[in-house]
Amino acid sequence: MKYIILAILWISYCTLHSAMITPRITNFLRIKLEESYKYYRLFYNAVALVLLIPVVFYTYSIRQTPFFMWEGYLLPVRFLLLAAGLFLLYAGTRQYDMSTFLGLKQIKESITHNLINTTGQLNSSGILGVVRHPFYSTPHS
Repeated sequence: MKYIILAILWISYCTLHSAMITPRITNFLRIKLEESYKYYRLFYNAVALVLLIPVVFYTYSIRQTPFFMWEGYLLPVRFLLLAAGLFLLYAGTRQYDMSTFLGLKQIKESITHNLINTTGQLNSSGILGVVRHPFYSTPHS
């Protein structure tokens, strides 16, 4: 039962997280919130973080015998994957304007339109040509 709850929590979190940033939702909120829409990206990130905390706590609260251990000759593979994840984190910060990504630029400059992707085109430059979400591919031990 605890794994069903875990699956429901993760699916619910990911669904809400994705739904909150869809054009249908953001365009609707941009019209309804008008000038206050400049706070939406910051709100989006805050909600994502706050809702992620209980999901992660529940995930780590489930005690079980590890299915896999990084031991012996596999230990270098673990550190290689960790280094790759850190590289993806770094490359992601180089690809995105972090002030815009976090929502701070929108507030500072009173911008009430979608700055993340103003062209509507898929950005496949830099690390985004290799992996769609470099931040989601980072290590978490």
